[in-house]
Amino acid sequence: MKNPGLKDPACERGKIKEGLIVMPSRTFAAIASASLFVGCMLPGGCNTPSAAARQAATQPAESPQGLVYRMSDAQPLEKLETTEQDAEMLDRLGPPLTPTKLYFGEVRSRDDDTVLGPLIAMKAGGAWRALRLDAPGLKDFGWEYVGGGPVKNEVWGVLDCQDEDPAENLVLAHSIDGGATWLLSSIHKPAYYATFNDFAMARDGHGRVTIYLQGDYSPKIKTGYYNYRTTDDGKTWAAPDFDPDAMIPSDDVPEDEQPNSSKGIAKPALLRHGT
Repeated sequence: MKNPGLKDPACERGKIKEGLIVMPSRTFAAIASASLFVGCMLPGGCNTPSAAARQAATQPAESPQGLVYRMSDAQPLEKLETTEQDAEMLDRLGPPLTPTKLYFGEVRSRDDDTVLGPLIAMKAGGAWRALRLDAPGLKDFGWEYVGGGPVKNEVWGVLDCQDEDPAENLVLAHSIDGGATWLLSSIHKPAYYATFNDFAMARDGHGRVTIYLQGDYSPKIKTGYYNYRTTDDGKTWAAPDFDPDAMIPSDDVPEDEQPNSSKGIAKPALLRHGT
């Protein structure tokens, strides 16, 4: 779990970067034509800075910006499962959104269950094959969101760091060929401990990524929702507009404060879930 209240004035890496967040202008067309499927799959108010400043703002050290992964490079899942780590699947997409079922998961430590990195998997001929997204900038990252659309064979995924030490970037994974190829891009957070909140994309290419910041980072970076918007299907993202939030969320009720905790009586909600 991240610590949303964490503040580190010395950590200047979390500042909002002004101007446009520019993604690679290339499309998947040339990439997809060179890729094969495996098995059945193998069918606000900011001044605009210079291009160099924009590139520096959106591509910090170890950023996976512009990296391409291909499912044709997937390996048998058992190669990722060792005495020290195993794989857990979290999300699934399938027909009619994609040609076959795709599974989105994470490699986890068997020792303490920490997330070691994301993967995309599928079954081909009854056997699991997995593509490990193993760029240095994705260490400890896991899936926050996966969705199909807005058109057939298009998939969007959002990755964020699952470690207690947050990351300064949110990473987007995008496929337009049913998962055969994936292009990664980065969005710089308003502050390094800000967290993913929501993703939306329309058929006309207008979309939004919302990041939530709890706890003021500086006099200019306040608690609230930072909405990054695109009008070209994610090729570029504008600097965020801001929706302030003065609400304080409630706390979860701990087990020792439950009405029946001292009597050893199972809660009805747990019984309804069969546990």
